[in-house]
Amino acid sequence: MLPASEPLKDPPSARRTSLGLRIAATSTRIVAGAGAAAIAAAWLTVVDRELPGLLGAPASSLGSNGLAALAALHGVLALGVWLVGAAAVLVGTLVETRWRRPRAVRWLVSALVACAALWPSARLANSLTSGDWIREQPWVPELRAGLAGALAIGALLFARIVVGLRSMPEVGPKRRALEPAGWLALSILAAVADVLVLPGLYQAGHLILRVAAAVLAVLAFSRGAAVARLALPRVATALLCGSALALALVPVAWPRDARLRSDLVLTSPVAAGLLRASSAAMPRGTLRAVLSRSRSARAVPRAPSRANGVVAKNVVLIVVDSLRADALPPARTERSLGGRRKDTPFLNRWLKGFALFRHAYAQSGRTRTSMPHMFRSLQPFEDAGRNGAPLAERMAALGRTPVAVVPPYFLMPRDDEAHRLIEGFKEVAVYPMERQEEAVERARRVLEAFRGRPVFAWIHLYAVHYPYYTGPETGRRPARTESGQYRRALRWLDHHFSELIPAINEILPPEDTAIVLAADHGQRVGDGGTGHGYSVREPDVRVPLAVRLPGKRGLVVDRVVGNIDIVPTLVELAGGAPDPELRGRSLVGVIESPRSTERRSYLVATGDLDGWGLVKDREKLIYDPESGALYRYDLREDPKERRNLFGHDPDRDAVLLAEMIELHPALATSELQDPETLDLLTRRLRRVRPSAPPGDIGLLVRLAARSTAPDHARELERLFRETPDPALGAAIVREIPQKGRARWAGLLREKMKRLQDRDVERWVAELASAGPPDFGGAGLRRRLDRVVNERPVSSWLPWLRLLAGWRPSASVWAAPLGRMLERLGSGRTPRDVQTLAAVLDAIASCRGFRSPRADVDALAAAVEPFVDDEEGQVGAAACRALGTLGARERAGRIERRLLDPAADPRTRQAAIHALVKLEGEQAVELTTRVADAEQALALDAVRALGTLRSTSALPFLRRVMEHHPHRYTREQARRVIARIEARGRSGGGGRN
Repeated sequence: MLPASEPLKDPPSARRTSLGLRIAATSTRIVAGAGAAAIAAAWLTVVDRELPGLLGAPASSLGSNGLAALAALHGVLALGVWLVGAAAVLVGTLVETRWRRPRAVRWLVSALVACAALWPSARLANSLTSGDWIREQPWVPELRAGLAGALAIGALLFARIVVGLRSMPEVGPKRRALEPAGWLALSILAAVADVLVLPGLYQAGHLILRVAAAVLAVLAFSRGAAVARLALPRVATALLCGSALALALVPVAWPRDARLRSDLVLTSPVAAGLLRASSAAMPRGTLRAVLSRSRSARAVPRAPSRANGVVAKNVVLIVVDSLRADALPPARTERSLGGRRKDTPFLNRWLKGFALFRHAYAQSGRTRTSMPHMFRSLQPFEDAGRNGAPLAERMAALGRTPVAVVPPYFLMPRDDEAHRLIEGFKEVAVYPMERQEEAVERARRVLEAFRGRPVFAWIHLYAVHYPYYTGPETGRRPARTESGQYRRALRWLDHHFSELIPAINEILPPEDTAIVLAADHGQRVGDGGTGHGYSVREPDVRVPLAVRLPGKRGLVVDRVVGNIDIVPTLVELAGGAPDPELRGRSLVGVIESPRSTERRSYLVATGDLDGWGLVKDREKLIYDPESGALYRYDLREDPKERRNLFGHDPDRDAVLLAEMIELHPALATSELQDPETLDLLTRRLRRVRPSAPPGDIGLLVRLAARSTAPDHARELERLFRETPDPALGAAIVREIPQKGRARWAGLLREKMKRLQDRDVERWVAELASAGPPDFGGAGLRRRLDRVVNERPVSSWLPWLRLLAGWRPSASVWAAPLGRMLERLGSGRTPRDVQTLAAVLDAIASCRGFRSPRADVDALAAAVEPFVDDEEGQVGAAACRALGTLGARERAGRIERRLLDPAADPRTRQAAIHALVKLEGEQAVELTTRVADAEQALALDAVRALGTLRSTSALPFLRRVMEHHPHRYTREQARRVIARIEARGRSGGGGRN
């Protein structure tokens, strides 16, 4: 016998036998768990279909194929849960056999489950903190980390409880029966929360709830089988597992039926998530059908209607952020969530003199996408930074002084398209978000400054945007529902209008003034969620639109129109001619002939451009590119978009799909892999006559530019060389890929050499908005010299816009730019603000000043007086130009402008960047002092100091990161701090 102090040890053969037995027993439990997962999938499918109806929530109808696919998707989810659990149990068995420490093994298994929950926990935390208000708060990063950690810890404790229950000693039959019943009850509770809690919002949260329901259902049925001591034969178990696995593979091999996919995406977040993760495309043959339809030559733009001489001396555009269509007549009803008649007594009376459009649509459901495209009359997928001209410049060219009254949002961040909208305005007044009632006084002051002069005024109001402004703090309790909060803000907005409109009428006589009232997008207030921008449903993109023409009576127009038509309308009201560069059409003719039979299609998009819609004749087609889901709604019979008609009338589906592709061909470029489609496109391109292109030439050009076929590239080059039409040439250049820009620069130079001076000016005017590659050279420089010496100042602007996109070489272009500035400042030439600002901006964009210092100093001396210019855009451009020229001795003038609180905010923003560039470390104290006093300048200070990377700026940057109300500004400060600290750790140090 062994000594009593020496423990007994199992021989190696016994340990191997024990391990084998444990693994065999565990494998049996795992196989049985697969069967429980299959049963759970069937149970979840039943709950998914029956629960919404029982709770009064809408549920889409599914046929037998849809039910089978939905069951398969739930099978994928249940089997995924089973696989995670099986892996944890198997690892636990191996470790327990090796270590024989049951408590440690239980915690290890629980930790593995918690690790699997880390990613969904982080995704859920990010989703829950992405609302319009909460994401602006300074403590969001800490909240996200805390939520994700709490959810992971919850998963750890949950797994520990489950493992502990399974390892408990045998209890009575009643208690054993209660365990699976408890899991099943919790599973149903999670499914109920998925249906009722914030439907349509926080998709990640709904997906997590559905995963939780699956986990609990698998637990319930696996424990139920153990309690009932069901011992399925091995063959039956294998068949059950095999059928479950086959069921799980059904979605992978499921036919890409568009209607079925659409119904599944609507049915369940699980279905939406899995289908969006799979490959999807527009139904095959759609692009081929579009290309098969021949087009006649392009029509010449129609002349303005000019019936009854509708031209207004003054034009006012009032945009109300997040204003729903049903907040105002004529879309409002007595049951509207957006507002009721009693909420807007003043607006009800005032709008009686307007042409009210019942069905108007924004280009997108989010400001940063909708506003830039509204202001340039572009489709939502087009680049608003390269295409078209700024609205302020258009109105200035038509003799209207452009002024703006806006919230601080449009001053920061400046590199976003939505924040470049104020460019070109003669004066910009900014009212504080916490005192929005000051917008009236700011508007009165700005308009009074230009009394008697033709004016274009843009006034942007923000009250009904979340978190819904209702005036200075009154201590009132918030409304119980989001609709109630929205309507309360709407009532304050109505009172705001009752003060704003008399102020406008007192300065701008109504008989000389046209007014357009619009909204940039809608807002969900409980109808399918809250917020805006994540869908193209009616609450997100349908908006009010009203136009008052001098001397015209009010009426209601039932035609479908869009915000894309606003700029053409403003241009016509100011006396301008139609511009083919504008994608919309003027609504003046629609107002004069409301019974016209002409109908147009309008493209709408989500805020992130990941969902698309087409509206025509009160029908809407919706396309989700990620999942391939397609929906068609008859908005006359189904205004709440509940009955998907896609697939019921294939001919009508095809017509709307074709129109969507014609407007946005990129949605079907995956079909360019089809040989028949490629061949058809090649034939269509070869038939194009450069002198008379077809009406769909834009479609052909965009498709050819996205194709990888060499024939298509050659056809584009042929069209460009041979066309006499600069608009077609610009359309081709606009689509050229980045990697081919060097070759196209050569083609552009060849084209310019063959053109006469008169034709060169036409081509430059068109190319200026197309963003062509730098094709400048000695020949183009000589032509510009002749333009400066012989042509009026009004002809310079297209050249300057062309140069601005190139970052021109100072050795080539500084001399003609200097002569332009000399001529503009001589007093012999009429003052042209837009051209003057463009010259200064072109100087600011120059690179490589290697001229003698005397020449640079002379150019800086010519620029310096414009720092104090009363035009904000001129002063800002002068500051930027002095910064580029390195004119440090002239920084004192920029400092004085920065310290002047009455200076235009655009000039002060540019002054910050110029001072930091010129004075470096010496500018930190002044810059941070001014930015601390005025939050609207903080972002520019953060960015300028980011280029300096000085440690002396860290206290200011930390204050911004912790206390600034704007999330984007806080994030920029955090990044600059990280760069400065990383530089210090790496030994680079900061500039002290």
